[in-house]
Amino acid sequence: ARAAVILERGDGIFPVFAQRDGFTAIAGGYQYSLALKADGSIVSWGRDDDGQVSNTPTDTGFTAIAGGTEHSLALAAD
Repeated sequence: ARAAVILERGDGIFPVFAQRDGFTAIAGGYQYSLALKADGSIVSWGRDDDGQVSNTPTDTGFTAIAGGTEHSLALAAD
């Protein structure tokens, strides 16, 4: 599957296209986005003012994601 996300920031709205196969879920926070891949890994992009992107887990085994204003949530399979 391919995913496209529309992001809004102070100077306008622009599309971000995630051209990678295997996404199972997409979540949006305030000026950043998350995508969950079939292998349970998480990809993130966008602004990183409060570590929303740089603190993304690098391991696998997640089953669900959610994004908030200045935080993200990921549910581990175990």
